[in-house]
Amino acid sequence: MSKVFRYTLGILLIALMIVCGAGCGSDKGSHVKTDYDSPAAVIRALNDGGNVVGKTVRVKAMESSSGGMIYHDEDSSLDADIYVSLISDTDIKKGDIVAVRIDSVDKQLDRGYYIFGSKQ
Repeated sequence: MSKVFRYTLGILLIALMIVCGAGCGSDKGSHVKTDYDSPAAVIRALNDGGNVVGKTVRVKAMESSSGGMIYHDEDSSLDADIYVSLISDTDIKKGDIVAVRIDSVDKQLDRGYYIFGSKQ
């Protein structure tokens, strides 16, 4: 093999490793077992009389944040606006899947549910 071919192959392999490594970080919380698979499932359990505090929920971040609001959805099947806000010491990027331990749920007016928690 010529030196140019080996050099080019080495550069391509390094670039491939960088691309694969960057894509692997987007589902950090997806392998963690959670009690609820979505914020809507938390609200359903709450409406059925369940105690959700201390349980965990899987959330796909809709907004980037270093601690604060990461999710908002208007769920027509529940007739509810659902918000998830969390305390985290790491940056959460839009699209990250995060496991959140529920610290409290606050219902505002008729439709608003605020889930407060911390990153697992």
